[in-house]
Amino acid sequence: MRTVPLLCFFALGCAAPVPLTWTVSVTDPSLCDDVVAYEASLERDGCGGEAVYAVTRFRGSSEALPTPSALSPGRWGFRVRARDSSCRFVADRCIERDLPSDQATLDVEITCGAAMELACAAALCESGVCVGTDPPPPPHVVWPPSAYATGSPHAPQATRLRWDPAPSANRYEVVIGAPCDTVASDCDLSSAPMAVSGTELALADVGLTRRPGGERRAWAVRSCRDTTCGPFSRPRVLAIDRLDGDLDGDGFADAVLGAPAVGGGRVGVLSGASAALGGAPSFVDPGLEASARFGSAAASADLDGDGRGDALVGAPFADTPAGGDAGLVFTLLGGGDPRSPASVAGSPAETFGASVAVVGDLDGDGYLDVAVGAPQFSAVEDDAGRVVLFYGSAAGLSGPAVITWDPAPSAAFGASVSGGDLDGDGFADLVVGEPGRTPAASAVEAGRVLVFRGGPAGVSATPDVIAPSSPQPSLRFGAAVEVLDDLDGDGIADLAVGAPGWDAGGTPDLFDGRVFVYSGSEAGVHTVPPQELANPFTGAGAAVGERFGAALSSGDLNGDGRSDLVVGAPNADPGGAALIYLSRGLSFDAAPSRFLDRGAPGGELGASIGVGDLDGDGVDDVCVIARAEERARFHLGEPGGPLAEPSFEVADAGLRGAVSLGR
Repeated sequence: MRTVPLLCFFALGCAAPVPLTWTVSVTDPSLCDDVVAYEASLERDGCGGEAVYAVTRFRGSSEALPTPSALSPGRWGFRVRARDSSCRFVADRCIERDLPSDQATLDVEITCGAAMELACAAALCESGVCVGTDPPPPPHVVWPPSAYATGSPHAPQATRLRWDPAPSANRYEVVIGAPCDTVASDCDLSSAPMAVSGTELALADVGLTRRPGGERRAWAVRSCRDTTCGPFSRPRVLAIDRLDGDLDGDGFADAVLGAPAVGGGRVGVLSGASAALGGAPSFVDPGLEASARFGSAAASADLDGDGRGDALVGAPFADTPAGGDAGLVFTLLGGGDPRSPASVAGSPAETFGASVAVVGDLDGDGYLDVAVGAPQFSAVEDDAGRVVLFYGSAAGLSGPAVITWDPAPSAAFGASVSGGDLDGDGFADLVVGEPGRTPAASAVEAGRVLVFRGGPAGVSATPDVIAPSSPQPSLRFGAAVEVLDDLDGDGIADLAVGAPGWDAGGTPDLFDGRVFVYSGSEAGVHTVPPQELANPFTGAGAAVGERFGAALSSGDLNGDGRSDLVVGAPNADPGGAALIYLSRGLSFDAAPSRFLDRGAPGGELGASIGVGDLDGDGVDDVCVIARAEERARFHLGEPGGPLAEPSFEVADAGLRGAVSLGR
């Protein structure tokens, strides 16, 4: 059951008024996918009586229903009707109550079904809107997603606010609020709206003063027809002139480099400004026991909206009061001393922190959220795995919320995590890799990926499942997952999935590898991949077992505004490689445009990859770890993509772990 955003508070007219909260629930959301608008009404003397209050709200509206006049004692009908894009009602439910009442809440449950009568004359219906009767509905916002960071203040402002045309609208108005440090719904949007004739607005044309350290503002858009305007869309937050991975607040993304094998582990923090000049990292060591492997996983983002990025670092084999190898995740607030986030009731050997990702704004509050994988969690089945979510806020991370699904032995749910808005509803979705999943005896460890959709209350309890179309033994589909901000320009995120065990002949344990690219849509991720990136290491002399797809990372590597992909193949002959795939609109180049393969023999270049704007030029850069060399290679972005030759390198004992450059 899902509750739709239709909420009223009524003060009931009587000697002692009783506040009543009226909500609407959809019993089977899948039957209501075509609903455009909900109509609410109050009917005197019960259902079928005189309607004394009626209001229409379209999907996507951020405005609460207006409170009606106080109601007199007696019998009242509370009616909700839902209508589809043809302006036909597909649900009609009325509940009667005698007022006053001691019942504080009322929930009207509706179930969508066959189309009934028209809400207005067919000639007046335009995509579910009754033209001339209804105000224009809020447009569907396309870009950018909630809590989006617009980029370095050192580069030209390139962000454009975009939305789809709304039925019956012939113009639009955009409001950008005052600087705001709270949740999106509480941000001040009282400033005068700007008139826009089309369906996009360049942020550079708004005239905002560019401030050191940037600022956080909410924005919304509404549709108008001539002089009549409808409600504003749900507000979204922009982190203007900010980078998620900017730990020191200087306008450059910083690099976090893991060295998990040095003692109990440590991470190097390399300032982006000095990175462009070939500087050296400063190291942070929490002093864990040997073998804790602090630095095995890392991610960066501004989790509290203060303009400084925060790093999250996993130590999956750290011992805790819960037991040996239970695992820990630390936050480095603004790159400072590590501290543990909200506590998790762990268990022995669950390896909490084996994967860490900033997954976007799952609940639409304007703050980025975090997922942590514990792939060896074994409370139900051995190594079934679980994921723990932490939600961002002005006070930092809150939670945790534990996610599990259909546990199975050795499934390794949570071995990889990512997130982004894959259905275009304004809420980020959680993506979890389960590479050890065995669908049949003939396909041991074929793997699968699960997508938990976000919403105002957080992620859904039931995921969408993406399985390989041709399961193979040891395929390990989902060993790496990466949500692409927007590959094809439709404003909806897309998804890349690594399967490093893929073999063209179906032979197990050769580990040639393949990457599957899936398109996001308003209906969710398409389960048939429109593109498969094949292992490019073919022909005479090609090594066996390159593990192409073992690591994935994405960003705009050539400054064209679309997501590009970097794929790791750490076992490619002779020393491993990372491969650059540039977006060509609806897909990636079929063949890589760059081979970053300057590793020494056996160097395992491509074991970890990070993407971010280190030099502040508005074009993302790439960092590739050569694990066996204990070396990080940095390739600065160019209009044609990063150069094959590294711009500079950092070599230090133990650089064998994760790398994060923010996003």
